[in-house]
Amino acid sequence: MTKTEALAAALAFFDGSPTALARAIGGGVQRQNIEHWMKLESGVPVPHCAAVEQATGGAVTRRQLQPDVWHRVWPELVTAEFPAPSQPEAAPQGVAV
Repeated sequence: MTKTEALAAALAFFDGSPTALARAIGGGVQRQNIEHWMKLESGVPVPHCAAVEQATGGAVTRRQLQPDVWHRVWPELVTAEFPAPSQPEAAPQGVAV
């Protein structure tokens, strides 16, 4: 699931209403923020991911909203069931990739 798909799933939880999702998130988030996030490849900003997860009752998770960085931002989410993604091996010094 991409970041955009995860946000779309969160919106679907609120019948596609950016206003309803923004209200559920709170913290000064407005409809325009949600619409802007939909246009960005970066998705929901990290500081708002936990609120989205909570607003959807866990139907959309922080892992889904930020699949590239969740394990570094929220290390407590790393479990045997959800291990941190393996890091690509570093190229030897002096070798162009």
